[in-house]
Amino acid sequence: MLRLWILAMLWIGTGAQAATLADAIDTTDDGWLHLQYATREGVRGNGHDLTIDGSDNWTRNLDDGPAYVQLRVRDGRVVDVDVTVGGRAPRVRDGELDLGTVDPIEAAIALLGVAEEATTDDVEDAILGAVIAEGFDQHGRLFAIARDGDRPHDLRRSAVFWLGQAAGERATEHLTAIVDDDDTELSVREHAIFALSQRPIDECLEPLRRVATTSRHPQLREKAFFWLAQHDDPRVLDLFEDVLLSKN
Repeated sequence: MLRLWILAMLWIGTGAQAATLADAIDTTDDGWLHLQYATREGVRGNGHDLTIDGSDNWTRNLDDGPAYVQLRVRDGRVVDVDVTVGGRAPRVRDGELDLGTVDPIEAAIALLGVAEEATTDDVEDAILGAVIAEGFDQHGRLFAIARDGDRPHDLRRSAVFWLGQAAGERATEHLTAIVDDDDTELSVREHAIFALSQRPIDECLEPLRRVATTSRHPQLREKAFFWLAQHDDPRVLDLFEDVLLSKN
């Protein structure tokens, strides 16, 4: 706890430049760290509920950030992460360190670092906290987490989910690589198929078609066909017709 007090004095006395979020984590023996930062456009919440790019009806009574993050640290290692958006800032109790407002990219990088070293799903919110940060662009690191067999299963699935929500063709490329990776567990690959199906049809049709018609794993083929069927597109019907007729 002495280190926590010393760091707090440095932070207050010399400003945020005296230490980074990573420094705060590394030098905390045992305690809670609090911080907040700006969220990207479309992220709204009320301290309990959170939506990203939601409808006007749903977001009417929600705030445009900030993100509030609470980190439970033991011996320089984060063991629990809690993320909320908007509403009232979480209470900072005696002996806990409040870092105030930090740079959102610094926060995202530090939180991804937490996820990359995670051994339990108690830090799953670290990925959420990273991807909602203003200016987040670390999708390659999400991809690496999703494929890292040493990380907890639910954490990897969370990384896959957020890759599916990312904009641009890079997200489709990352998800396709996960689906095609025979060294990745089937359950994670199935989740990647779902995330891939949430991309625009022009992006997901070809990789899902290839899985549905050529994968050596029946469960992957089944998942690809199922999620293709959720798209109301004539090309999907053409694919189904070709597959059915070829069996006759």
